[in-house]
Amino acid sequence: KKKLEEEGEDLKTLIELATQAQGKLGKYEEAVDLWKRVLKIDPGNKKALLNMGCTCFKLEKYEPARTSSKIVMELDPNLKEAVIIYTTCEVLIGDIEKTIPILENLLKKEPEYPLAIAVLAASYGMGDEKEKGLEHIKYLMKMGFLCEAYLHDLSERLISVGKTDRAVSLLEFAVESGNGTGEIRELLD
Repeated sequence: KKKLEEEGEDLKTLIELATQAQGKLGKYEEAVDLWKRVLKIDPGNKKALLNMGCTCFKLEKYEPARTSSKIVMELDPNLKEAVIIYTTCEVLIGDIEKTIPILENLLKKEPEYPLAIAVLAASYGMGDEKEKGLEHIKYLMKMGFLCEAYLHDLSERLISVGKTDRAVSLLEFAVESGNGTGEIRELLD
């Protein structure tokens, strides 16, 4: 911070501080403010946009997370972290149907990417293509991915944003897929 005070709005220093605030220090609100300052200087900075999306997601600020990650996807469609944040935000606050073609496209390039498979499985599971979702869940389980933990976390996030119907649909899908033990069954009750 002292370096920033001495040198003013220096891009390199702002990025360094934002990265530290977001990472080691866990000061997410401060990190968001620093990433905003970076973006004032360099509006197309992919690192700042991606990290803004990640940090906003951690803070459960899904609208700005979705916006930032969408911009990053437009700048670099192959940046898989941006795709995951964007599609997860769409599941939480937007249009689930938008996620499917984006994730299918990513999986053509990265067929073994567990998070993409998980978001796609959840999207299918909450929609009209439960069988496809179940196939993806089985594949994830073979990979050793903790599907129940992921589906539980996603359903809690859905509940926190008032998407109870989606959460119930996801929880029912989790039970159908064999991932509805323990905490998931408690949420359904």
